[in-house]
Parts: sequence; structure tokens; C-alpha cells
Amino acid sequence: TISQHDKILDFTDQDISLAFLPLSHVFERSWTFYVLSRGGKNVYLQDTNRIKQAISACKPSTLCVVPRFLEKVYSAIQEQASKGSKLKQTIFSWAINVGTQKFEVSQDRRKNSLWLVLQYRVADKLVFRKLQNALGGQLKFMPCGGAALEANVASFFHAIDIPVLCGYGMTETTATVTCNTITNRVTGSNGQPLSGMEVKLGLDNEILIRGDTVMRGYYNRPADTAASFSKGWLKTGDAGEFDDNGNLYITDRIKELMKTSNGKYIAPQRVEGKVACCPFIEQVAIVADARNYVTALIVPAFEALDSWAKEKGIRYESPLELLRHSHVVEHFEQRLKDLQQELAGFEKIKKFTLLPTAFSIEEGLITPTLKLRRKKIYETYAKEIQAMYTKKMA
Repeated sequence: TISQHDKILDFTDQDISLAFLPLSHVFERSWTFYVLSRGGKNVYLQDTNRIKQAISACKPSTLCVVPRFLEKVYSAIQEQASKGSKLKQTIFSWAINVGTQKFEVSQDRRKNSLWLVLQYRVADKLVFRKLQNALGGQLKFMPCGGAALEANVASFFHAIDIPVLCGYGMTETTATVTCNTITNRVTGSNGQPLSGMEVKLGLDNEILIRGDTVMRGYYNRPADTAASFSKGWLKTGDAGEFDDNGNLYITDRIKELMKTSNGKYIAPQRVEGKVACCPFIEQVAIVADARNYVTALIVPAFEALDSWAKEKGIRYESPLELLRHSHVVEHFEQRLKDLQQELAGFEKIKKFTLLPTAFSIEEGLITPTLKLRRKKIYETYAKEIQAMYTKKMA
């Protein structure tokens, strides 16, 4: 694993890695071992609520992230930009456009020009450096995994010159199987296989993997081991496709696909990824399996919602009272309408319930890497879910 990463990453004994994901997860654990093997420094953060302060204090060269972290940073920046003057909004949009063009040049997908170079210098001074400094100012790259990253979020970070390297892997493969690199970043993809890794597509485009870092089997679980392999290839349970350059795209999580009562298949992470980019939404879990339309359990970002409520003159005495306010419900209805424009009609959330408390690790509703434990969530909020299907559609 160390030699595989040495070939694609520039990490030295002078670099610092901020570890804020749980070490119980193979992604962060494998990465921290890699950092130590290179002589770098690991800074461990126990309280993830202090990540902003930690980044400012240690100015990391890199940090492993999950899509939710990037979505929250992205939505916060977008919200802040929307509050600026018309001139500032225009400058911000122009800078992102320039940065996107410069990124394509860096990937040899577009020709450079003196005019673009000059524009980029101005955009960098006015916008990019400020955003980079907010993330410590020293980031060389950020490995990202654990779930699919929305293409528009990835494109934004590429544009402001904060390289996000999306990859694909599993605990069963000792983390990384494929990964984007500084010189090969294809938005929406998970990059090309590491050296020594074989990846192919099987039945129903299921991703199959073979290599030295793939597990031999599950401990004392021979039946599960046998079911997880096909002629020496690990069956991932994920469906994918390759582009002409060998970059892997995850198209579906086979084990997570939901089938509506109308026979339509829905990839929940796709829908949730679109919605999670909203600065007013902290967490979202959709419901669709064996149902005739999609609904959602939504945990609002209360700090942002509180600020909005004060601006609108909405008074309340408890979070629950705020969430039941008609203006708040209408606000989320409009947000969902805007966020779901790219989705097909059968994928769109038709009804939702705002929850006063977040999905937590302690209650077993999310994993240490912030993935939803859907079965447990559906059991916990069975009444709320049932109510969304017994009330008549508006």
C-alpha cells in the first residue's frame, strides 16, 4: 500500500496531516499509517466540532475528508457569497469561471493563453487566496472517500485550486483501489486503479477487484467469504463503468438501490447528495423502497436556520416550534424545488419531515464516517415516515 501511494502522491517528511475522521475506519487509519511511514506529522483531532480552529492552528498539508465535510464547506461559502453586494457576487462568479478554465488547462484538457493567465492572477488575489487561507493556506491535496461527491462540489474545489482527490476503496481492500491524482482529476470519477490492483466489471456492471491488498476472507465466516468472491475476484456490491482513459465511475450502490412500488430504481445517495448541498440542511435520509413516491427525513442546520428566522422576524421558543412554522416549511419546500431540478420526476422528494435532533453515532443512526444506518433510522422514525404516506398529497 505504501509503495502504491508513493507513485501517485507528493507527501514528504515536512508535511502535516490533520486526522479528524475516526481511526476505527480503514480510510483514516491506513492514511495515518502512510503519513508515519513517510516521516510526516499526524495531528489528531478528537472533537470534530473544532475542526475549523484545528485547521487554522496546524495549517495542514492534507487531510482525509468525506463528501459531507466538503458539502458543508461549499454550502457555507456559497451562502456567504450570496449575501454580498451585486458587485461581489459578480466577481465571485467570474473568478470561479476563470478558475474552472485554469483547472482544465492544468489537466491538459484546454489550451492556455496569456489572457487567462492574467485573469487568473486577479481572481487568485481577489478570491482564491482568501478561500485557501480559510482552510489553512497550505493544503497540497485532500483525499476524499466514503461516498459519492457531487460533481458541482468537486468542480468548485478544483476551480479554487484546492485539489480534492476522490478515490474508491473498501475495508476489504485495505482502503484505496482507485484514486484521482493531481495531474489526473476527472470530476465525477474515482480515478484509475493503483499499481498492482486489477479492477473489472462483472454481472450487472458490478465492480470486481483483485490484488495483494484484498483480504483473504472474513474471520471465522466461511459462508460470507465464499459469497464475497467469484473465481478469486472480490465482489464489491457496487456498480460502475470506465471511461476511455480507465477512470472508474460509481454508477450505483447495488446493495443500497431502492425500488419504488412503481418499479423505478432510485440511488439514494444521488438524491441525498443533491439536497445536502443546501446550507440549511445538515443531514437527510430519503425513503423510497416499496413506496409510491420519495419522502425525506431532514435535520436542518439550526445555526443557519436560526439566523434566517431572525432576519424574517420569526419568533419561537423551541426548535420544534420553529420547524413547524409555516414560513419555515415553505422555505424548505422552495429549497428542495431548486435543488432537485436535475432529478427525474420519480426521484424527487415529494414530502419531508423536519427533525429537531440530529442523527448521531451514539444512537446508532450513522457510522463513524457519517454514513447513514438506514434500517435503524427507519425504525427510529417509523411514525414520522408513516405519517408522510398517510397524509394526502398536496
